[in-house]
Amino acid sequence: MTAHDTSSSNRQHGHLAVFDLDGTLYRTAPVVVAAILGAADEHGHARPAEAEILEFIGRGIGDLVRAMFPLTGAEELEATRLTVRRLERAGIRSSATLFDGIPELLAGLRHDGIALAVCSNGSHEYINAVLDSTGIRGRFGLLESGYHDSSKSVAMARLRRDSGFDNIILVGDTPQDRQAAADNGLPFIAAMYGYGAANLADCELQAGEAQEIGPLLRNWQGSTGQAG
Repeated sequence: MTAHDTSSSNRQHGHLAVFDLDGTLYRTAPVVVAAILGAADEHGHARPAEAEILEFIGRGIGDLVRAMFPLTGAEELEATRLTVRRLERAGIRSSATLFDGIPELLAGLRHDGIALAVCSNGSHEYINAVLDSTGIRGRFGLLESGYHDSSKSVAMARLRRDSGFDNIILVGDTPQDRQAAADNGLPFIAAMYGYGAANLADCELQAGEAQEIGPLLRNWQGSTGQAG
């Protein structure tokens, strides 16, 4: 279900760990880079450098395409966006992978009584496609999409308001994730193995690999009181 589906009668008071999707759970780069380069070839655009593409992972497909092909007219830009989307979805179905240790991490957190959510700038269709393809859809009770929002902070505010959890923490790999946590008064764990690590070096809580997230979350759970 989504955060919008949580009625007041089902509100829960415990610990909720919210995960960003791209660069935190999902190893986005192989699929997105191939989709952007494939679309460039199909439409006759100059190929952007892989490093440029990686800088915009997690921003949403529209922002990504505009950044990669800035001199393209509106009509051609939309056609390019649709091509990127088609190639990306095909790549997700055929070859989407998680970062090492993510399935074990999620299973352990559920066992420890920590509820799990995803908050992504992608659409609900995109979120579900990735979670279904990688086999972790059932681990998450709440999904929140910021696809139509002005910032991830807005989506996190909605999730925080509607989820009913007393204690919430956000795990992400970009400055936008950190800002979303700060704007909502939430603690933040920086996934330093993701795509925005260079801009998160000053974060207090850092995980160099997915396996390091579990101990950080359990320490947070213990410091804020066990779920009851």
